[in-house]
Amino acid sequence: MPSGIIFKVQIGAYSKLPKGEQLNGLYPLSSNKLPSNLFRCSIGEFRTYNEAKEAQKTVRKSGFSDAFLISFYNGEKIHIAKAINLQ
Repeated sequence: MPSGIIFKVQIGAYSKLPKGEQLNGLYPLSSNKLPSNLFRCSIGEFRTYNEAKEAQKTVRKSGFSDAFLISFYNGEKIHIAKAINLQ
């Protein structure tokens, strides 16, 4: 993951990774395995909150109506409000 502030659109947590056709052309997909053996899946890597919000709209229209934003600072997950303030 790049350094600095990164926003992603989380699409869900799954027991199996979604297949290409389930993603409706959304990319890039990233995932990490949780202790519960679920895969937390997200789309994209955005440098600004506004870019991520626009992507979230697209992701929701593609069938992931519960998609929400997550954020990272130097690879560590942080609260979205903190990420917005650090921009």
